[in-house]
Amino acid sequence: MVAVPKVNVRAGSGCLALLRKDLDVVAMERLETAPTLQDRWLVLTEVLPGPPILLDAYEGALELGKELDLAPGPLSALLGIVRRTIAMCTETPLPDVEECYTYFSELLLCHTVHCPPVSVAMFGLSQVARIASHVLDTVLRHTKLYAYILTPQVCLDLTLVYVGGPENCQEGEEPTILPQEEEGETPRNPNTGSLLQEVAVAELIQVIQGESQEV
Repeated sequence: MVAVPKVNVRAGSGCLALLRKDLDVVAMERLETAPTLQDRWLVLTEVLPGPPILLDAYEGALELGKELDLAPGPLSALLGIVRRTIAMCTETPLPDVEECYTYFSELLLCHTVHCPPVSVAMFGLSQVARIASHVLDTVLRHTKLYAYILTPQVCLDLTLVYVGGPENCQEGEEPTILPQEEEGETPRNPNTGSLLQEVAVAELIQVIQGESQEV
């Protein structure tokens, strides 16, 4: 089991809590001026230490920020959102995907609607759609995988004694045999994931538009 720096995901999700929270100006400059992918990876290991699976997620966020042409401030906030969303996946040994998605939506909303000092608009609607699709397709799609790798391992010694097993049956009495499940899994529609992702992103955009109109 790998060691992961503790991130307090419950200590406020406001925009001001994530702006420059994980990466300061110097760290962002080092990432932006890194000439190669390996150099950028080395910088990430210094400023955001963690196992390779976390560094891969941060690298993916940096690539997305580069595609969206994000300034250092919004890019730092994006890394903070990804980092805390992953930390939310490891809050319990059995992660609740819906709870993780709700937490991610709140973080993204706090960085999209301009309502100081509660939130500051750092991403546009088109950028929000790209960020939401990216996180849904990477972090939230593999919530249980992150929880399995990053959650501290708990060892449990368990001994099972079956009462009424074949060895305990009386003469002439036949043991009860439970019906076996049929082998094979129900075929899954490959388009289901993408459809759900599109619906989730569309609902998130509607919520942001509604919040922006109220402000």
